[in-house]
Amino acid sequence: VMVAIHGQKKEVDLFKFFWKELKLIGARVYEKEDYEKAIRLITANELPFNEMITDVQPLKNIQRVFENIDKNPDGLKVLMDCQS
Repeated sequence: VMVAIHGQKKEVDLFKFFWKELKLIGARVYEKEDYEKAIRLITANELPFNEMITDVQPLKNIQRVFENIDKNPDGLKVLMDCQS
């Protein structure tokens, strides 16, 4: 599932989708059910989420995180730790 707005068009290797029988679902709005499903997926440990997470930062660093995302479009996900 891709949930994002990209500044530029991204090239997609359709052969990989064909060969691996992948599916891509685009989404632009989150619903309560989406969060519940995401929580189930994370807690089931069936997907390599550690490989998808680029960084974890305390919420106080939110401005710097967004600045770094603008500079590094290859980053996947930065989690914000609201507890620290």
